[in-house]
Amino acid sequence: MKIKLLLTSLFFFCWAEFSYAQEPAKEEPLQWYQVQKKAEFPGGDAALDKYIVSNFNISKEANKKAKSGTILVSFIVEKDGSITNVRIISTRRLGYGLEEEALRVFKQMPKWKPAIQRGKPVRMSFSKPIRLTF
Repeated sequence: MKIKLLLTSLFFFCWAEFSYAQEPAKEEPLQWYQVQKKAEFPGGDAALDKYIVSNFNISKEANKKAKSGTILVSFIVEKDGSITNVRIISTRRLGYGLEEEALRVFKQMPKWKPAIQRGKPVRMSFSKPIRLTF
């Protein structure tokens, strides 16, 4: 009987310690239609396009050999405006280092104004197409 009680107590103690030791789960990012105010690049959409154009470096090889197309970049704007989880979600790759360059540009992006829901900043999922014409 004492062994059962001891084992049960040990189980609950270990379970409680384990549950406290885990990091709290991050909230799922919301979509643009789920927030009262969308996340915004400083200066708006025109400033975002200007930032991408001025920071996107296309190699000579890509200029000569790449075909026109679109790179679709997905990322999360965090509550503090930082950019995380940057990834390419395009199904067709353009190659010649263009996808890697898109990742670099977005990872170095300045902080955004975060999305707002019920008066508080929230995480927001965002996608941005980059159209390249050669």
